[in-house]
Amino acid sequence: MRLLFITFLWLQSFLTFGQIKIELKGTVTSSSVITNLGYVAITVFDANTNKLITHSYSDEVGNYKISIKKEAKVYIKADLLGYKSYTSDHFIVVENTIKNIVLIENIEELDEVEIFQKKKLIKLKGDKLIYNVELAGIGEGNNGLETISKLPGMRLDKDENIVFRGNGNLQVMINGKRSLLSGEALNQYLKTLGGENLKKIEIIVNPSARYDASGTAGIINIELKKGKNIGLTGSLYSSIGGEYFKNSNGLNLYYQSGNWNINFGTRYAINNSINEREIIREITSITEVKTLEQLNDWLPKATSYSGKFGVEYSINKNAIIGTSWNYNIYNSDNKTIGKTNEYLNWKKLRFTLLDEFTNEKDKTLTSNIYYNYASDSLTTKLNMQLNYANYNNDKFEQTKNEYFLLGGVKYQDDFTIRLNNPTRYHVLNAIIDLEHQLNESFKVETGVKYSYVNNDYNNQYAIQNVTGVFQPNIARSNHLLYKEKIFSSYGIVSWSSEKWSLQGGLRSESINYKATSITNNKNNTKSYTSWFPSLSINKVLKNDKLQFSYSKRIQRPRYLDLNPFYEYLDTYNVSVGNPDLQPQFTNAFNFSWIHKQKTSVSLYSNFNSDVIYYKVAYDPVENITVNSQDNIASSTNIGLSFSTSIRFKEWWDINFNNDFSYTRMKSDIVNYEFDDQGYNWYVNINNEFSLRDKWKLFFEGFYNHGGVYGNWNNKSSYDISIRMRKVSGNDKWKFQLKGDNLLKKSLFSSVVTQGNVVTNWTNKWETRRISFSVTYNFGDGKKKSIKQADLLDEKKRL
Repeated sequence: MRLLFITFLWLQSFLTFGQIKIELKGTVTSSSVITNLGYVAITVFDANTNKLITHSYSDEVGNYKISIKKEAKVYIKADLLGYKSYTSDHFIVVENTIKNIVLIENIEELDEVEIFQKKKLIKLKGDKLIYNVELAGIGEGNNGLETISKLPGMRLDKDENIVFRGNGNLQVMINGKRSLLSGEALNQYLKTLGGENLKKIEIIVNPSARYDASGTAGIINIELKKGKNIGLTGSLYSSIGGEYFKNSNGLNLYYQSGNWNINFGTRYAINNSINEREIIREITSITEVKTLEQLNDWLPKATSYSGKFGVEYSINKNAIIGTSWNYNIYNSDNKTIGKTNEYLNWKKLRFTLLDEFTNEKDKTLTSNIYYNYASDSLTTKLNMQLNYANYNNDKFEQTKNEYFLLGGVKYQDDFTIRLNNPTRYHVLNAIIDLEHQLNESFKVETGVKYSYVNNDYNNQYAIQNVTGVFQPNIARSNHLLYKEKIFSSYGIVSWSSEKWSLQGGLRSESINYKATSITNNKNNTKSYTSWFPSLSINKVLKNDKLQFSYSKRIQRPRYLDLNPFYEYLDTYNVSVGNPDLQPQFTNAFNFSWIHKQKTSVSLYSNFNSDVIYYKVAYDPVENITVNSQDNIASSTNIGLSFSTSIRFKEWWDINFNNDFSYTRMKSDIVNYEFDDQGYNWYVNINNEFSLRDKWKLFFEGFYNHGGVYGNWNNKSSYDISIRMRKVSGNDKWKFQLKGDNLLKKSLFSSVVTQGNVVTNWTNKWETRRISFSVTYNFGDGKKKSIKQADLLDEKKRL
């Protein structure tokens, strides 16, 4: 039945496409800044009789199209909250008439009118799924990384990397620009942001050729809060709570006057936590079963400081120039205590005690300069920007292992090792994007980008001898230099009509890198060029929208994954890089049906080759586990996702998200062969209750079935969270009390089977958190819609 319904819609669309209509088109813009205005109410009147002919709305990017049955003399009106009502002169509508509209801000209009506009927690806009973090209130009391992990379909893996739909290779953007950081550096940066500063998060499953091709799981765009008022405004916030003490405090200031737009922000936070790690490894041979039971408690204590400054100047009505600077400091003192029990045929033989201390100091500077131009008719747009990032990490780690028999007698000398690991990253890129509207139907886009990365990674190990003196350990130490250049260009052609839109693009990326080991005087150099096509087709029906999209994506190895040296983790675990690691390529398809911008059903599939896969291999001679990455043969992921929002009562809104997927993964690596498949199911329900006197109650629950990923069998997890929020003082004050993950069942747990070794791996972070937060908004400026500044960044695989 459903197939017949979809077939009927497509047949209807082809019949509709063949009809000839007179169209009135145009773009709605603001009078003082270069920005298009979406969702403007546009009405068409007969100039002779003043009778209403028809009406419509501009889309999310400010374009509108209205069909007229016959040629007529008309005038149009346009209305949008915060702007003066617009009435045009009389004109005659003929086929494909273009009438652009410019609205003038009405700064006297009261902000309180916005109370009647109820915002949606989750909405669909173009090819984006948008989650309103500010409305949900999940950011307050959490850092940025924790806030993202609470989104539907998102989770953190055992190393606290973001995973979406089972895939951790996401491209992260901030305010529409690629982050310059990734991996551990990105995680530390997100922790300094503070969830209070996140406004909304957009998820783009199949990006076009305009975006960099990296990120096989798609793109996540983090939009930070910005000022929207004329004059001086701002907010002051503070939160406290957690099972382990947490506190964050911050100030944001925004100033807008005339052509100037200035913002400043600062934040200070304390974050104490715990991660209970359990690794049980069982090695089976013909004659015996050996078991290693590793139980560690990781206790991080972190403080973070951040400051941001941005300034934007409107040169004239067509051009804007601006710059932004962000400086972040993340300091942590981490204590790890653990015990590893060794069994033979399930009989305990001996144990090892672990005592580890780590001190890390991270300093990150990101900055950019940008110039934006748009012609009067908005048919031509130019964007130029120069981005720079500097990341400095100084890590000191001391690990002590003591070895005991059951009676408490030591069977070998203590082993104590120190690590000094200074890491330096420098990233610079330049971007030029050009967009031109050829006519009412066709638009072309093109752009180029050049990026340069310089990475200095130095592992300096020292081992304590019997006299207590630490001596350098040359065998474990290594110094790696990595330099990379990427040149990319793209072209996109777009065509649109009243009901249809089509976009095709092609992106080229050429990379040249050189990894130099200072330790053994060896070089690993490689260069290659890859091509990335993309295609999207959209069909608009009365209350529905059909979308089909395709894009080719790439996952390049992270820099340190190419480092062939061992990195000591503990007595039983080491990691090692692979200089022969190749990039992974993905062909991603997505078909979506969207109903009334409330309900979405998506069928998606990813076909991956040369998959970069995390391996866990046991070395029986050294009695250690070697963690590494390699290219296995292929993987296939097919899924169906469903999301909807329901107004159950005037005071009760429900957002429901569900994702079901099938994964098959195959490896042909010698001694590491497998061909595994399995299913995963994820569901999230968020209830919002609007009570009296501006009280709101949120109740959220999720269940993750886990599923199979290669030879990793992930176990299920679930939890519930409750939040209560009160707004008072003419909307100046906001108070929130919340309890996150009250059941303490949100964790990472997986069983890995490889040959005769079975590893049961569990990471349990501090999940249950009770916190209280207060936010005060100040300033009497009136609302003003401004262009969102390009503040930040560009991401690499740091």
